[in-house]
Amino acid sequence: SPFDVQLGLAPVFVLTATTPLERGWTAEVLLDYGWSDLARHEGGDAVGLGAVRTLATSIALRHRLPAGMSGRIGVGGLKYLPSAERGVFRQGGGPLVALGSLGLRYEASLSGARGGGFAVEARYDVHGFITPALRSAGFTSPRLVHRVALVLSGRAAGRERAP
Repeated sequence: SPFDVQLGLAPVFVLTATTPLERGWTAEVLLDYGWSDLARHEGGDAVGLGAVRTLATSIALRHRLPAGMSGRIGVGGLKYLPSAERGVFRQGGGPLVALGSLGLRYEASLSGARGGGFAVEARYDVHGFITPALRSAGFTSPRLVHRVALVLSGRAAGRERAP
């Protein structure tokens, strides 16, 4: 019978290091860590599978666009870290999987705050999902997972941004 495994709404903490390149481009290295409850949905019923954490790292290029906007594209890897070995994770969290991401950000400076500001970013990423338990059950290839995020960030006052 068909089933669906879903993560709930999840907070994610992201650490980003950036360095300016030429002509409006910036290179980024990202590390993100998130956690959520996992549930299996089958035949109208939902069964909790415990908590699962994700750890991802990626490298990205960001380009400045008009009106405070910027776009980014990145690649990296993601690892599922289950809290318990049961359900789809009964034989472990599976391999590190490739990750592709896109983002669109609006950034604004706060008036009177030298270098301070905030940003809102819509982010999308996609990766494959397969675990040893799914392979044992006959799944031969990863299933695509689409993640969508709304990222809110702040920039401390002090150092001016590079032009």
